[in-house]
Amino acid sequence: MRLSNGRELVTLRDAGDYIAKLPKRDQDSDAWQLAVRELLKAADGRGPWRFFAGLAIMRALYGRTKPPIGNPDNAPPAPKWRNQRKRNPWR
Repeated sequence: MRLSNGRELVTLRDAGDYIAKLPKRDQDSDAWQLAVRELLKAADGRGPWRFFAGLAIMRALYGRTKPPIGNPDNAPPAPKWRNQRKRNPWR
């Protein structure tokens, strides 16, 4: 996972060190607390928690309002289908 400053989080230890270096105010936010919990479960080796830890860290980094990929504001408008009536498929 690439960070905005060019660093890359490759291992669980890299992610833990990054979170440990955050200011206390950021560490206490709900998103980072969730990321730490998921990271600890992943380090314990339980199930697919590495994937969930990655998702939680990305959510804490980027938040809900700014996705890391794509921009829905510049998406083309949906096609306008004409003469489409609701039809009963059972007739």
